[in-house]
Amino acid sequence: MPTTPHHGRPDPPAITSCLASARRWQAEAAALREHAQATRLSPTQRASLLRGAVAADRQAEFWLAGCRQDAASPGS
Repeated sequence: MPTTPHHGRPDPPAITSCLASARRWQAEAAALREHAQATRLSPTQRASLLRGAVAADRQAEFWLAGCRQDAASPGS
């Protein structure tokens, strides 16, 4: 669903899609960090989950950078 920013017009679909992807990656990073807190995990398993969380954070930043680029491009 398109968002309505402060200027009152819906965001273009490209920006809405970028934001949705970024939110999904942020949620994945949070879930991986939460799972890494399980006491039954070995240090190796915990480290693997935390590396996955860092990678998910990078993906979220990639999508947010795309949103910023789309918002700054003419016609947005």
